[in-house]
Amino acid sequence: MLALTTPFAFCIDRWVTGSEKDTTLPQKDPQIRTRMREMERNLKNEKPRTLQIKVRPTPQPDEEKETWKGVEEVDRKYNDWGFKLPKVALKWSADTRFGRERFNGLSPTLVNKIQSIHDIPERMHGELEEDMVMGFLDDFTTLEEATTAGRLYIVDLSFLRAVPTVSNPILLLYLNDANDILPIAIQMSDKELNVHTPNDNVFSWNSAKLRYHQAELIWKIVGLKSCAHEVMAEVSRGTKKHLSPRHPVRQILNDFLQHAEQAETDFEGLFLSSTSEISSILPDLQTRRSIRKLARTSFDFERNSYKATMVSCGVTDTNLEYPYMDDGVLLWGAFEAYSKNVVSQYYQKPADLTGDFEINNWIATLRRSIKGLPYLRDYTVDPLVFVITNVMWTCSAWHTAWRGDLYPSLAYVLWSPLSVKPLPLTMLKHEYTRDTLASLIPSPREAKLQVQLVMAMASRYCELEPLMKEGRVFGDERAQAHHDKFVAELRKIEELIQLKNNEREPDAVYTCMLPSAIRTSLCV
Repeated sequence: MLALTTPFAFCIDRWVTGSEKDTTLPQKDPQIRTRMREMERNLKNEKPRTLQIKVRPTPQPDEEKETWKGVEEVDRKYNDWGFKLPKVALKWSADTRFGRERFNGLSPTLVNKIQSIHDIPERMHGELEEDMVMGFLDDFTTLEEATTAGRLYIVDLSFLRAVPTVSNPILLLYLNDANDILPIAIQMSDKELNVHTPNDNVFSWNSAKLRYHQAELIWKIVGLKSCAHEVMAEVSRGTKKHLSPRHPVRQILNDFLQHAEQAETDFEGLFLSSTSEISSILPDLQTRRSIRKLARTSFDFERNSYKATMVSCGVTDTNLEYPYMDDGVLLWGAFEAYSKNVVSQYYQKPADLTGDFEINNWIATLRRSIKGLPYLRDYTVDPLVFVITNVMWTCSAWHTAWRGDLYPSLAYVLWSPLSVKPLPLTMLKHEYTRDTLASLIPSPREAKLQVQLVMAMASRYCELEPLMKEGRVFGDERAQAHHDKFVAELRKIEELIQLKNNEREPDAVYTCMLPSAIRTSLCV
């Protein structure tokens, strides 16, 4: 019988491969060759994305040339079409509702607190007389007094003058003694001298708010939302290219980025294509593409983050109670704690971060195309934690703030028209009548198509996976424990927001920040 007196070594890696659900950094992976092959295989097997949302216009023959006889007819038409009347229809002209909308959804990214009276652009300040806003400043007698007291806010969309075919409005807001944000002045463009205020006749003021809302809406959809889709799709492609399925950062972001590239394709097909079924209810194609280009040029990953937005708009130092801000703080904190717990587990010393070639290649690639993305530093994990947190926030809570309440906020043409008819630049405020308002909004056929679009988008959103999802995310039990703790924290936040909603006024109840309502990935 032959006896072996020395051990015989053979490469077990040739037969036993690691699972993609393992969780490890590349420099600590004993099966690095298998890891590299997995990445190559996944990239080769990537399937092309296809358009998932189709809007099928169903106009009746008699609708093609139909016009509104008055704004009162809008609600009756919704009933005739069999559409549920959005709740905003009850108070679409209320200044309190208009003001609150500026601090919900994507709007807070546009608001800034006025620190000096000179922050009001000259084109508006030069035309705005003090008596035009008297009666709307509580006990203050001048705009300068209200500014000194920290009560004035501004949304300045004058940068849209780079796209000559759209309005570039300026909106002035006032925080009153009752802690309500109210609009007090609107100027629609640098070519239009009128400054509309609540002291104008009701048709002039409501028309100005409607036109402003449309200009802001198109910027948010074709500009900000389109830009978010494009940026997150780049993050998704970079993640799959540079981070192994075994990498802890890849495993954190898997669910959040799973539909990012498809969402970009869907958006292009619906909003930026010449063959889209909804082109007739949007500004012309060249205008849409110019707006998207402007948004991408001005986008900054850090400056456009939730945390930076809340600081820049100045609402963190007031008694304002706006759910997007108040509830969002809780969610951002949960995202940040989750990502920091996981990252700190794997990067315990500087060499762990500098030696991770996958994460360094990932950040370097993203920085080449995404402005404002921070450098990694070997002495702290904070920049990496911020990148992960901001990606999670953008793909889930930020997206849900706009998408989750889509039908009530976007399906009513007297509140959120995707297009408005132009008015003569020389038209004076006293010339606005009831017919002016009706002539501005989309035709009945266009309004019906807008509702069908919103319904199709809302149904697609419901198919996405919820944020508060149980299940396996990491192969490493220690990392999985951090995920389980994150889900438990989301449940606590859910209960807290529910309690806050029970105490809020009916109009202020906000469900979009409920973790159970949030989905984990982008879609159109």
